[in-house]
Amino acid sequence: MAFAVVLAVAFFVPFVVREYRRHGELGAGAAFLRFAALLYVLALACYVLSPFPPLIERSCEIFGRLRPQWRPLAGFDGVRWPASWQEAADLLVTNGSVQQFALNVVLFVPLGVLLRRSFRLGMLRVGVLGFAVSPAIELTQLTGVWGLYPCPYRMFDVDDLIANTAGALAGRIAAPAVLLVPGRVGRVPRDFPRPVSRFRRLTGMSCDLLLLWWTGGAARHVVGFAQDHGVLGHLPWLEPTALWTGPLLLLLLALAGGGSTLGQRAVLLRSARPAGVRLPVAAVACRWLVDVGGLGLAQGALHAAGFAALWLPLTLIWAAVHGWGVLSTPDHRGLSGRLAGLCVVDARIRPRTVQSEPREAHRGAQVHASSGKPCG
Repeated sequence: MAFAVVLAVAFFVPFVVREYRRHGELGAGAAFLRFAALLYVLALACYVLSPFPPLIERSCEIFGRLRPQWRPLAGFDGVRWPASWQEAADLLVTNGSVQQFALNVVLFVPLGVLLRRSFRLGMLRVGVLGFAVSPAIELTQLTGVWGLYPCPYRMFDVDDLIANTAGALAGRIAAPAVLLVPGRVGRVPRDFPRPVSRFRRLTGMSCDLLLLWWTGGAARHVVGFAQDHGVLGHLPWLEPTALWTGPLLLLLLALAGGGSTLGQRAVLLRSARPAGVRLPVAAVACRWLVDVGGLGLAQGALHAAGFAALWLPLTLIWAAVHGWGVLSTPDHRGLSGRLAGLCVVDARIRPRTVQSEPREAHRGAQVHASSGKPCG
């Protein structure tokens, strides 16, 4: 679970950029399904491969007795077909072969659900994919993780192919019951503007925060590497200065990009002023200072003062305050936008529409998602 969260955070910004460029929006349900798919793939890999035995000389002596099982349903030899639901339940509780088969069915049910909800695949395709994934797993076990081990340490069993394929098909059948999570975004053309929603604004702010951490952390590690190898001296101000690289870079990119942050551009938003007025540098700098720029500078200052451990409480407070600002302002411009006199509009709206706000435009093209008034 923790590793899945780390991967999700690492690929969050590219995923957001891809979804908005491909579909024009990011649905919360679609994001949940992508994370569920990532979690499922990692859990499946851990279940199939772990625990990894140590590589020792006697590995093949220990695991050499494992032989592939090629006869279908051989595990049910001697098992009498249950005459009632009670007998079936007793078999499931007491018989190890039945338990293993049932668990292998359950293991692939999420695959069928995800393939149906995310890609709208039919029974045949889900069955083919389920059957294709299962041999890949079994061959990985049969070859000792493709030669990593001199001999297999998990037994190849053809019954697993049957159970896994059945599980994928069962998941495909059960997928329509999972109605609470929409698998795809809406059918609105991707070039059509969307509302400036709370979810969209918070997603863009999350991208800005992650980019701040990545750029500042990368600069700090570069400085540390240079210091360890004698390229730079061990001066106390170097690491805080490196941490300030992130916010300064974000400011320069915002100025070069017409005043919009990278996070805003990731979710196809841009900053705007009334009647298409060009964004003044002072307004962009003010919003940067109140927003992630000020957070980055404060983190660098805390590090220089010897209070580096306070970066997490500071970040949580910052996230709570700015999240409240987005939720409490009618147009979702947030505290930084209000203080800088800037609003946020969909990047697909032409600048001239900010002052007129024509009624015939798509509802998602409203500058203020709730009020519909010109920004200012």
